[in-house]
Amino acid sequence: MNDTIKNNKKAWEEAFDQSSVKFKQSMKQRLKENPKSIISPYLSPQLEEAGKNGGRLAHFCCNNGRETLASLAFGFTEVKGIDIAENMVRFGNEVAHELSLNASFEANNILALTPPDKLYDVALITVGALCWFDNLEGFFKVVASWVKKDGILLIEEGHPVQNTLATKSEEGYNKDYPKNIVYDYFRKAPWVENKGMGYMTDQDYKSEPFTSYTHPMMDILNGMIASGFQLKKLEEIPVCQGNMMTELNHQGIPLSCVIVAQKQ
Repeated sequence: MNDTIKNNKKAWEEAFDQSSVKFKQSMKQRLKENPKSIISPYLSPQLEEAGKNGGRLAHFCCNNGRETLASLAFGFTEVKGIDIAENMVRFGNEVAHELSLNASFEANNILALTPPDKLYDVALITVGALCWFDNLEGFFKVVASWVKKDGILLIEEGHPVQNTLATKSEEGYNKDYPKNIVYDYFRKAPWVENKGMGYMTDQDYKSEPFTSYTHPMMDILNGMIASGFQLKKLEEIPVCQGNMMTELNHQGIPLSCVIVAQKQ
């Protein structure tokens, strides 16, 4: 595990240690009352289709497991989540046990995973996962090694165009022209930030460094194709799924996307 991945692991574990009671309890409550509400209306139809005959789902970069566990409501008989943060994985296992859900979670570096004894029908990647990998082809090759032939890959992510825009808290943001392109679409240099994960803690804090990367759409699609996936569907959505740019929703800019592919 290289230093960047080790530091990201520390930063995520620190963030979850500081996460609010509300953040954790809200997940449990929604899983009890309406688990499908955890999944966006754009990803939901794809999960419905993929899970209509049951099957097994593996969720890569699963965070605290909320979407992993919610996936069971779409017909899957078994789900597994993998994430680098040990405390989030522990929490996911605790919630699965508490709610008697057929799910398990594993703490591991995704890039170090080896194929399981029994391959999965569906691989799931949700918003905020791809930015933690500088080499998407290497990431998708690991994902492909977990999926059976003709299995499905489902991705919901921020659209790469969103990465060219500044959020309200960033220096380049112009409230009069929020659609201005501020950052290089083809940027290769990593982003290093230490303001924490406010969506977990309800506040900013000086954190361990988070190192992330932005990727153009070609890197996402070419990485999938090189790893043995065939593109089946690409949906571009004018809605921000990360709640960072909601003022730009439905303003003619692709802010998120859903990708469906099949392993050849």
